[in-house]
Amino acid sequence: MSPQQIAEYLKQSRSIRGWFWPAAAYLFGLIEDHQHRSGVAGDFFEIGAFHGKSTLLLAHMARNRGQTLGVCDLFGADDEAHALAGGGFYPTFHSNLSDAFDSLDFLRVFIKPSNRLTPTDTTLDCRFFHIDGDHEAESVASDLAVAASAVNERGVVIVDDIYNFAWPGVAEGFFRFMTNQPGELSPIAMGFNKLVLCRPAARALYESLFDDAAAPWRFVPRGPTSLKTLDLCGWKTRVFHVPSYRSPDPLRTTLTMLYQHAPRLSDRVSRLVRYHARAGAAS
Repeated sequence: MSPQQIAEYLKQSRSIRGWFWPAAAYLFGLIEDHQHRSGVAGDFFEIGAFHGKSTLLLAHMARNRGQTLGVCDLFGADDEAHALAGGGFYPTFHSNLSDAFDSLDFLRVFIKPSNRLTPTDTTLDCRFFHIDGDHEAESVASDLAVAASAVNERGVVIVDDIYNFAWPGVAEGFFRFMTNQPGELSPIAMGFNKLVLCRPAARALYESLFDDAAAPWRFVPRGPTSLKTLDLCGWKTRVFHVPSYRSPDPLRTTLTMLYQHAPRLSDRVSRLVRYHARAGAAS
């Protein structure tokens, strides 16, 4: 998807409940566009959909490329029968997706715990696998194992809330997986509440994207955001971050959060952040 298509998605999804940062949508677009330009094919899959905010973006990607999207969630119901009978929030999820497309024939929904997913469910040829399900360590490690089996040789796995202090189980589950299944996946980039992983053999493909200094900013709104390289689990990882200023203060923090959550305001907010930084340095 192009940056313009991502912007249209953000408008379309504005009323859908969820915790998917707009800047993360541009990061998804950056990765998916690079895959497409590099000839990477395969299916899409998501564990954890809630009302379908991030699902809608993946649905556009899958449909545009003529590929399938699988989704696994219990949708707050006890089981599949309960969900299909109107329990939980499956009706809201289905309505949000149905409103956006004439047909959902590219979508496969699995209403069950993610640890019961089979290779037939996920396929073994995913190029884009998003994990945003249960945030307990055991579940995250299990979901990563499922994704590692499902993703193809040049695909990516993206994990939500990796360093969100409200959900420490995500980081614990990630490190548990990396310890128990070394060499399966390696971190390639992180930012905007997401961690991007790929197979070690595919690192050159994704490193080439970040080796072009201008490429990430064709998608990701720059504003106050910078990109640096750090080691994570022994792998070179590109990190999108907002640098710490000389004297942090609540106003700058608020402006930075506004930027990250609403990139459509990026130009105006970026000017405010820069102005406030200069004012703080002069005081």
